[in-house]
Amino acid sequence: MINPTIARKIARPYGDALFELTINSSSETLVDVIFDMHDILNQIINEPNLEPFLANPIINNERKKKVLLLSLDKSPNPLTLKFIDFIIEEKRVKYSKQIIEHCLKVYYQSLSIFVVKVSSVISLTTEQKEKLTNVFEQAFSKKIKDTSLKPSVFLECSVDKTIYGGLKIEENLEVLDLSFVSELNKMARTLGVSI
Repeated sequence: MINPTIARKIARPYGDALFELTINSSSETLVDVIFDMHDILNQIINEPNLEPFLANPIINNERKKKVLLLSLDKSPNPLTLKFIDFIIEEKRVKYSKQIIEHCLKVYYQSLSIFVVKVSSVISLTTEQKEKLTNVFEQAFSKKIKDTSLKPSVFLECSVDKTIYGGLKIEENLEVLDLSFVSELNKMARTLGVSI
């Protein structure tokens, strides 16, 4: 199991480096690499055994590379190949998902696009989603350097019955856990008991 705190710390510099490489390339390379990253990320998300496969130290790196490249719809951009080789060489391939997510988030933010994952115990209504979107747009407008741009916020809403109530919000690998379970765990730690 990958520790989320460690994964976030590792993902940032690698994701930032990938973004810098792509943004400083031609627009064709930028688009190709972004599409490649989307394809790889979708494969990791949709195939539950892929993350453990990438984290397994017994599986050789060439097999890991082949599996990652199988997720691409077309021939990968050379920069994508260099990126995959680099994270394999640096023994960071098990953090591929987090690195790619961070790179894509930074790319979207450069376009004033923010993707926010919201988990709740029940489905949010359209009105609730609109209110959350407005709150996030106001918050993210402070992050945008170019004041002529208005942030675009996209919510990825999911139902998670394990939080029992409240919300869990994730943006750019940062998690704000306002769930009932989280609050119970905080209270238990304060009281020195386990639940």
